[in-house]
Amino acid sequence: MTKTIFEDWIFDHIQYKNAFDTMVEEIDRVLDGGSPIFFPLLGDSRAGKTAMLKDLEAHFADRVSPSGHRQVTLVSMPSTASNEALAIRIITTILGNIPVKGKSHQIIDQARRTMEAAGVLVLLIDETNHLVEKRSTERAQTKENRHAADWFKELGDLSGISVVMAGLSHVIRMYTDN
Repeated sequence: MTKTIFEDWIFDHIQYKNAFDTMVEEIDRVLDGGSPIFFPLLGDSRAGKTAMLKDLEAHFADRVSPSGHRQVTLVSMPSTASNEALAIRIITTILGNIPVKGKSHQIIDQARRTMEAAGVLVLLIDETNHLVEKRSTERAQTKENRHAADWFKELGDLSGISVVMAGLSHVIRMYTDN
């Protein structure tokens, strides 16, 4: 294998390392039976949020449920940016590319039940800002935003599933208004 001159020049970015270590501690606590967390991971574009989520999923790749599924699962918000589209993405991430049909509320409930059956304890969601951006010309708190925030809270309250949402800083509007 060819060695490059840059192989010995890898440095940890201190803010990334601190944030990553904090997230690992929180997720470890959840996986060890702690209360679910609701954690917004916010930052500017190109700040490293997606990289951190991928690194977190890789860090916990060996933590699997009795059913053999990853307890820490990463999904990216679909470009259609709706609760139903996110629910379908969650289902197909866990079960593979299967047809998902039903009314919106049925699909959302199916996603919750799929995560429960798979033993998912932490859901990492990338690009949650798309839910807010979908209706950027309206006030921040739309019906879709309120339903998403409620659904994320219900995952913790009803199913014990933690949610880490990564996105641009204006995502916080969805939760502060709810």
